[in-house]
Amino acid sequence: MLWAATLLVLTTSADPRLQVTQHRLEGRLAEALEVLDASVAENGDSVLPLGLDYLRGHLLEALGRDRAAQEAFARSLTSATTLAPYGLFRLALNHEARGHPEVSAGLLANLLGGSPPPRLVRPAVVMLSEVIEHGADCRLLGNSDRWRLEQSANRRLQVAKAGCDLIEGSRERAVERLLAILARSIDDEAARLAADRVSQLVGPDAPPEVSLLLGRTFHAHRRFDLSVLYLRRGLAALEEDDLDARYALARSYFWREEYLLAASEFGKVAAGATRPGVKARALYQQGRSYEVSGNWAAASASYRIAYLGETDGRWADAALLSALRIEWRSGSEKPALELYEVLASKRSWARIFESASVFLASSEIVRNRAERAGEWLDRARRARREPSVDATYWSARLAELERDRSQAVELYVEILTENPYHPLAVASRQRLARSDLVPVAEAMARRIARGSSTAGLYGAMLLLPDNDPAAVAARRRLTERLSSKASARAFLQIQLRDTADWPIWQASREGPEELLLGLGLWGEGEAAILEYFSIDEPDLALTAVGLLERADSLRPALRIAEILYLRAVAEIPIDLLPENLRRAAFPLHYRDLIIDRSSRFEVDPFLLAAIVREESRFDAQAVSAAAARGLAQFVLPTAKRLAASIGIEALRAEDLHRPDIALTLGAAYLAQLGRRFADQPYAVIAAYNAGENQAQLWRSYCFSREPEEYFSKVGFAETRGYLTKVLESRAHYAVLYGDQSGARLTPMRTSAGVSEERSK
Repeated sequence: MLWAATLLVLTTSADPRLQVTQHRLEGRLAEALEVLDASVAENGDSVLPLGLDYLRGHLLEALGRDRAAQEAFARSLTSATTLAPYGLFRLALNHEARGHPEVSAGLLANLLGGSPPPRLVRPAVVMLSEVIEHGADCRLLGNSDRWRLEQSANRRLQVAKAGCDLIEGSRERAVERLLAILARSIDDEAARLAADRVSQLVGPDAPPEVSLLLGRTFHAHRRFDLSVLYLRRGLAALEEDDLDARYALARSYFWREEYLLAASEFGKVAAGATRPGVKARALYQQGRSYEVSGNWAAASASYRIAYLGETDGRWADAALLSALRIEWRSGSEKPALELYEVLASKRSWARIFESASVFLASSEIVRNRAERAGEWLDRARRARREPSVDATYWSARLAELERDRSQAVELYVEILTENPYHPLAVASRQRLARSDLVPVAEAMARRIARGSSTAGLYGAMLLLPDNDPAAVAARRRLTERLSSKASARAFLQIQLRDTADWPIWQASREGPEELLLGLGLWGEGEAAILEYFSIDEPDLALTAVGLLERADSLRPALRIAEILYLRAVAEIPIDLLPENLRRAAFPLHYRDLIIDRSSRFEVDPFLLAAIVREESRFDAQAVSAAAARGLAQFVLPTAKRLAASIGIEALRAEDLHRPDIALTLGAAYLAQLGRRFADQPYAVIAAYNAGENQAQLWRSYCFSREPEEYFSKVGFAETRGYLTKVLESRAHYAVLYGDQSGARLTPMRTSAGVSEERSK
């Protein structure tokens, strides 16, 4: 009865929010405004505390009536005081757009001097800083030290204050203020801006401590030309070496691809270090520098010394594996196998030992050598409680080589049923299509289709053609079995919840987030959305994803979708999930731009979409810890070089947050990588994450052109994870959007079964 009474109220003019929301969802903004105005005319001020003036401002703004929107937002400051901070911010945006930055600045100062909602602080601080820097009254920042803001916001305002110092003619005070920002932290956006301004103000005659501080900051923001300049100046003026600064200089040389200079600087760090861990780290990085430069003998020596310097340390097992790979690929098998046995000596090194085992075994298998591979793979499987998919895949390849077709098929099916979109699962499916395995696979599929296990029925579905009677029967039986469980049925039958059934209409609290959600302003009320669209109710959670996407809150939408998706695949095989849930987890935002830029640069649109999904979660404002920006996550120096090569001039950091620029650069870079790594799609993706020379180094470990060998020989755990996620996402995109995107589908080719001897 309570629910019915609530609905009755919501469908009358006394509370127009439900009807207005339905009109907005249907894109009927003018009708929504009419309903809202009719309610206010009939009920007067009694409905205004719901935030209707604030909603009216949004509707008018969307209809292009900016002056009327400004008046509505102004009224909302007193008619719905809970939403007053939001009204102030919208007014500031409106005045800025209409060319009144000084009015905007005053409104923002008023907002920040009160108790601003957390989600408004960053955009308000950035906007206020920018209008101050472009001529608004600096006196507005006079009381900002008393504003109750988080540290990052205060730091950004300090940068703006330094600009005011310069306007007032106090260069020294500006430099002092900017250096104080850097002394506290060098990693954030405020530090980047402060370092830029200090470098312009102090010039080449900066004291050593200032040069070192600037050098470290530019290193943190991956501006390596500047970091080398300032670190060298600072170190040259010191009487006693600064090992942290020298390490940053070495890393800067490395990323500038000046590997011999990097190796020399890492050597100096190692020579000056008194702690074994610091020495081992420097020697390991020296080994990397030599290895990427092609001096493998020196690299192996550095890795060995790094291990010997701290045999139980953080870098010990990685150094042993690196030396092993060099020795093996150089043809020095005995030293490599000696290192392998050292790796086997400690249980804590099990993961690295498994990687070494797979490295050795795959090297043999792609060259059609079975004799020793079996022992290494057995040891790999025993090393860890749950062997990696790599160990299982190469065990299947070994079984093929030894003509044990039943064992090979069984292992391939094991990989497929675990996750058919994993790169090695895709390779397994291709192997199962080989003529000598097809009859074995079909016989197994028909046998397991008669069983009762979920994995068996799913395996039969994957192995047999979709229209095969046994596959159809397996799918039906599996669906019936899953539907008998309430937890699985909730995902199998997932759909958007009708507007009238949203729990937000029953909200007992009248906090700002609840009011914003009730007004249909889902992005602004995002902090409370899971309270009313619970992840425990799949229909509601999927509805929340769609609402956030409508509000362009793409990162939180994807976060909820992924949680929902992971819960679903724990219950249901991926290929039985409803398409609406899979599309929520693998959305194709910016579809038209992605297709256009992919076509322009002749790259795979699904690969570009997968890169963007993993790099930025489709958040155009994303900034990483390494100062990479935008949808495609470029650092500014790389972006500038790439932009210049395709005719984009005077690129600024802010431009990387524009989707059109970001996707243009992303597609151009994929095209560039595709030319360098022709017919090596996995190397293209690895290079996007770890750099081109590192990707080429992993290529040099390989004895074949098989992508699967390359995948197993990527040496960084982070890049392995990145490669896996991108390839999985790309496979999902091809299935979900291949027929509708209008794009040319370019398969990610593999070269299964093709071996090629290569020399270093």
